[in-house]
Amino acid sequence: MQCRAPGARRVDRVIVGELVAGKDVKDDLQHGETLLILAGAGTGKTTTLCARVAWLLAEGVPAERILLLTFTRRAAREMIERARTLGERVAPDAGRIVGGTFHSVAHRMFRVHATSLGLEAGFGVLDAGDAGDLLDLVRQEHGGAESPRRFPRAATILDIYSRTVNAPIPLSEVLAEFFPWCDEHHQALAEIFRAYGARKRTLFTSSLPTTGTSPPT
Repeated sequence: MQCRAPGARRVDRVIVGELVAGKDVKDDLQHGETLLILAGAGTGKTTTLCARVAWLLAEGVPAERILLLTFTRRAAREMIERARTLGERVAPDAGRIVGGTFHSVAHRMFRVHATSLGLEAGFGVLDAGDAGDLLDLVRQEHGGAESPRRFPRAATILDIYSRTVNAPIPLSEVLAEFFPWCDEHHQALAEIFRAYGARKRTLFTSSLPTTGTSPPT
């Protein structure tokens, strides 16, 4: 969990401990430093984070400058509710804190800025299953299913694609390090990825793990 003060660009202090919500850590929260807190489950990380948010609001930081992110909907709901409750006590006029899961907030931002990103306002989002089905269709159209040599299946192709665009790492390096047996299909895979990207644009969609990326080559 990283609690970053406005304008900060680096971590000033790392806090590691079994109980991060103790007095010493609470004192650390009331400074403008950027903190990186490392602790296990049930040690008070959410309490610490919410206390940090409350302190920022009390110091006059607008709520719109604070963004809370986590991985699951349940954790996001609890974190936001607790942060808002504390925030309303110390700074009732600061505004509404924004947060959610990484995917939900990213999707919200994409909806707001779709035109600037070259997407249609009504674009759709492919989950992993949809992306795999579309890649399999493109794979078949490019003769992958009829190849006399062992050609990667759709699930493997999707894994290669995700690793390439999310790192980002050149396709040749991904194949060499993680899928050496697919290296002979480098050119065919690059063509499939370009066609896959074009097909998504035609459908006005983006896939969750690869939104906003260029096709690997």
